[in-house]
Amino acid sequence: MLAGFLITPRDATYTAEARLYVGSRSIDVDQAGEVSNDRLTGLGFLANSYATMLSTRTAAEQALAASEVSLTVDEAERAITAFAEPASLLITMRVVHADPSVARDLANGLADSFVTLLRDQESQLALPSDADVPPPVSVFEHAVLPTTPEPSSLFRNLILSAMFGLLVAIAVVVLLEYLDLTIRSADDAQHRLQLTALGAIPLDSRLVRG
Repeated sequence: MLAGFLITPRDATYTAEARLYVGSRSIDVDQAGEVSNDRLTGLGFLANSYATMLSTRTAAEQALAASEVSLTVDEAERAITAFAEPASLLITMRVVHADPSVARDLANGLADSFVTLLRDQESQLALPSDADVPPPVSVFEHAVLPTTPEPSSLFRNLILSAMFGLLVAIAVVVLLEYLDLTIRSADDAQHRLQLTALGAIPLDSRLVRG
C-alpha cells in the first residue's frame, strides 16, 4: 500500500478537449443521393491517420508555436492524446495539465495548427483544378476552460496494491511451508521418510527452560 501511495500522482489535473471533423464538400455522392461507402471508408482511414499524426512531436511543436504556452516539446507531447471517434468522422484531442488554462490553450493551438499544417501540405500536392477544394479536416469544436479536475486514482491504487501485497504474502507463506524440511513429530517423520518409527524420545521441558 505504501508503494501504491508513493507512485500515485496527487496533484490535480485538468483535461481540455477539442474536436476535428474529417471531410469536405468533395465527398462522393451517388445517383441516389447517398454518400459512397468507399469514400466513407477512406475518410475513416484518414481520421485514424490524422489521430496518429496529432500524437507526434511535430504536432506538439506546432501546437506550442500556436498557443505560446510555457511548456517544452516533451512535456506537450506527453500531455496530448488523440483518437478517432468510433463510427464517426470526428477526432478528439485531449490535453491533460495541472493548469486548466494551459490545457485549453494547448488543445486549441493543436487544433488550429494541425488544420493549417494539413492545408499547407494539401496545397503543395493539389492540382490546379483542385485549388478551390477545402482541406479534408476542419475544427469542429474548440476546447473550453475545464473547471473540474480529473478524479484521483489514489483509492484504486491503494486497493490494488493491498490485494497484490496479500497475494504475495500468501505465496511467500506457501513457498516457505513447502521448502520447510523440519521434522516436528513421529508422524511427520513417517510421512516424509516413508518408514515406520520404532520409537520416540520425549522432549524434557526442563531442558528447554534451561
